[in-house]
Amino acid sequence: MLGICYFYMVTQICIRLDLVCVESLDIAHLAAPYRYRVLPAIIHGVIAPNAAPIVNVLVDVVVHGAGVGVLLPALYAWFKRWLPPAQALNGVMLFAVLLLLTFNNYVTFGSSIVELVLISLALLVIDRSLWAYAGLLALAALTRETSLLLVVIYAAWHGRGGWKAAFALLALWAAITAGVHLYMGAAPHILGWRGTLEYNVKTLPSAILLNLPLLPLVALAVRQYTHATALFKRFVWVALVYIGAAVVGAAWSETRVILPIFPLVIPMILQDRSTP
Repeated sequence: MLGICYFYMVTQICIRLDLVCVESLDIAHLAAPYRYRVLPAIIHGVIAPNAAPIVNVLVDVVVHGAGVGVLLPALYAWFKRWLPPAQALNGVMLFAVLLLLTFNNYVTFGSSIVELVLISLALLVIDRSLWAYAGLLALAALTRETSLLLVVIYAAWHGRGGWKAAFALLALWAAITAGVHLYMGAAPHILGWRGTLEYNVKTLPSAILLNLPLLPLVALAVRQYTHATALFKRFVWVALVYIGAAVVGAAWSETRVILPIFPLVIPMILQDRSTP
């Protein structure tokens, strides 16, 4: 169902634009930050190299569907660490609804769903294998600049005892990010700070409407915060910092940008308040 909805909500926008969105696969000629999101373009190139634009659109649907097929089971395994099975399933269904709400206006390829998959898998290994976590971070650094979130999540999870590993992960993220920028070459930002602000002010009414469905989750998070464990309280502050960065640097109408914070807070939102 999510795959069908993605096809009708997203792909039809691409088709209406006369497949202009497919140009995003030629990342060498794009502005920042899209030029540096190389992993989705590599995935497309492996699946269908030098394909016609309409084929690339269909490949995008396949990539998204496969991503969701990994994402939701991984989230269930993560939620079940904190919740009873029925509540964990509720969390997965809630996240599925968020996918429908936030992928309502999206014409670029792959980076958001790939980022979510990598974050969900990283949460599963965060206390089990630093090497596996570092590998997932490396892939995430090739996907989106917001992969820095994985470093912060690791630091929040392990606290003072994990600072050395967190700094090593930060160095890994910085090295890969700098390497990609050097290899792909300099590029002007698509809007810049001032242009992003002007765009957000111009589209403020639609941005408010698109973000309204997320307010109940914010209210629930506030309600549950005082009863949460120290770990989830740290996760809430990580989420707040991430949202602050999105407010400054992202388009407010692109609600999918804040999807990465929900795996952190949904377990807290759904936990029984009577549970110590």
